[in-house]
Amino acid sequence: MSEPGTPPAASRRRASRGEAGLVALVVVLVALTLLTAITPELRFAALAPEIDLLINGLAALVAALAAWLSWLRQRHMVDRAAVYRAAAFVIFALTALVQTLADLGIAERELGLSLSEPRQAPVYAWSFLRLLAGGLLLRSAWLSLRPPSAHRRAAPVLLASVAAAIVVPAALYALEPMLPPLLGAEALARLVVPDSFASPLPGITLLELGLQAVAILLLGTAAWAYALAARRDLAPAGMYLSAGLVLAAFAQVHFALFPGIYSGLVTSSDVLRICFYGFVLVGIQAEAGTTLRELRTANRRLHELREVELANASLAERARLAREVHDGLAQHLWLAKLATERLTGGARAAEIDRAREDLDRLLDAGLDEARQTVAALREASSAHASLAELLARHARRFEEQTGLDTTVQLAELPTLPPRSAAELLRIAQEALNNVRRHADATLVSIELAATGDHAQLIVRDNGIGFEADADHAGFGLESMRERAMAVGGSLRVESAPSGGTTIEAQVPLPSGDGRPGAGT
Repeated sequence: MSEPGTPPAASRRRASRGEAGLVALVVVLVALTLLTAITPELRFAALAPEIDLLINGLAALVAALAAWLSWLRQRHMVDRAAVYRAAAFVIFALTALVQTLADLGIAERELGLSLSEPRQAPVYAWSFLRLLAGGLLLRSAWLSLRPPSAHRRAAPVLLASVAAAIVVPAALYALEPMLPPLLGAEALARLVVPDSFASPLPGITLLELGLQAVAILLLGTAAWAYALAARRDLAPAGMYLSAGLVLAAFAQVHFALFPGIYSGLVTSSDVLRICFYGFVLVGIQAEAGTTLRELRTANRRLHELREVELANASLAERARLAREVHDGLAQHLWLAKLATERLTGGARAAEIDRAREDLDRLLDAGLDEARQTVAALREASSAHASLAELLARHARRFEEQTGLDTTVQLAELPTLPPRSAAELLRIAQEALNNVRRHADATLVSIELAATGDHAQLIVRDNGIGFEADADHAGFGLESMRERAMAVGGSLRVESAPSGGTTIEAQVPLPSGDGRPGAGT
């Protein structure tokens, strides 16, 4: 993904420079490797315990930081590639930590890392760990090239990788007497002579070279895949990681020529390894900068969308109030105006009495309509009350005002979003208003429950009903349907002449919620 605010052409030019830099890095590393192998003055290794401790300590710290940031990326961005990258860096961190402890004299001889008594098991263990980390990085790079897929649990991948990094090396140490040697007797003897590290270590077996060749192939292929992913997404962080993996691959080349994992020994492989972690740090900084810019852009867009949504909500509420005033209060006032006209023009006393009675009834109905509207607005703004409480309160008021027998069966839905709860409340209020105005019912029931991954609201009456296929927008059905659709839900109406009416609204619940508890 190109950086927000960066023109695509500029991003492509930067990606092209990154690719050219990768090619130049490979050329330089090939030249340095050949020079080190053929020039006696260039040493593959040197005894420097303090520098070795510093390198391993820094490697452990940077690898742990990279693992943690990759894990956070997976948690917050659901990035499957980051899971395998985190697992690989956990293995790098564990390896460097063990080497650091050995440099401090902790379990140095037990692990066979002492130059005075070098053993074969450490080379086996370290070779396996490099193969495992290389495989995980290759898997991560492969996933970064593919389209995003369904989220899978990340913890098993990390736990399985850490378990393999502990169990397999322990088994290799236990089986050391039965394993074929990776370093011949000449190589082990050479390691105890501090001044003979100017050339590749003699006595390296073909098995050791084969293991390192596989590790080089894995790391090199991962570097290539990350470069392709970085080119596709125009992401500088991927290009830095690709360059770092190139360094890691050449570090394995030097390790194959001189397996210098023993305490106090600083090799050309260690130098390349610390350069690899340097590129990892730069990549982390680049990724953090890109993520920060993306967050700022997203926040700005969310702010703009929120303003638009507030404006739309205000317009929708004005339209709803206009409908309610037009269908309710305005109708009563219009009829009241007609009644007042009957009081003039020489009307007889009986007609005047009937007109006054009609006028009183219409004014009372208008006042009742105004009270209903004000009560509905107050209930919709009661953020502290749950939907079940608001529905129960409205049902009691409806029963008191209309005299209709009203039953409720309401479940508490703690995971229902506030917007969905507000829309369901308004749907119930409009449904009850329709019952009061048009249904001529004697019984009304309100039900609220969770069905699967949806919240379900049902308002049912035993009134006169209507033809459900006919256009009854004046009854508020279209408004209720729009409210349900606004929160991703649906509205279903069942009715027939003399058969009552059932209005059923369903809105989705958030994924991963627990089962709601029932309440009345």
